[in-house]
Amino acid sequence: MRVLVLGGTGHVGARLCALIQASEWATPVCTSRRSRAHTLRLDTLDEAALTAVLGEVDAVVNCVAGSAQAIAMGAQVLARAFQCRTRISPSL
Repeated sequence: MRVLVLGGTGHVGARLCALIQASEWATPVCTSRRSRAHTLRLDTLDEAALTAVLGEVDAVVNCVAGSAQAIAMGAQVLARAFQCRTRISPSL
């Protein structure tokens, strides 16, 4: 199982990635908007990029921090990306 952790280098996300990795039941796909070692560079406001990545994972955890407005906007983009993914892959 591959788990996409949005905000995977932040305070909560980094710890979650480490816990998932240590659990051995899943592989974390940790993301960051900045280039970092062992992370996938991903702008969570880029709907096309997010849609593409969603096709390669089994679960998503959103740990992105920011202002209330930024978090809400990111959640809306994630919801649209997920809807696009389910239209592309109706078997899900």
